Amino acid sequence: LARSAGELDELGARISDAAVAGASPLDYAGLLANDLEAAALSLRPGIREALDALREVGAEVALVTGSGPTAYGLFADLAAADRAASELAPRWAGAIVTAPEAFL
Repeated sequence: LARSAGELDELGARISDAAVAGASPLDYAGLLANDLEAAALSLRPGIREALDALREVGAEVALVTGSGPTAYGLFADLAAADRAASELAPRWAGAIVTAPEAFL
């Protein structure tokens, strides 16, 4: 994917610094990426439907975990995530809403 070790180290440090400072992942959403997402989508195009569904119900960020096929969305707060889960089409009825322990 042509990312140098230096670039990966810098991105990792920026994400780590933001997380340690207590920032929400939404504050550094531009740093969130999954280099395996394109490969996962090429093998399982249906994953795109899950990402689109998350965005349609208000996810500020929607990504694929690891090499897929799980998709997740980030929301401003737990209430927004709960609302979004209830608005998802029946196809996505297995959606799980969770938050860091501090927010539960």
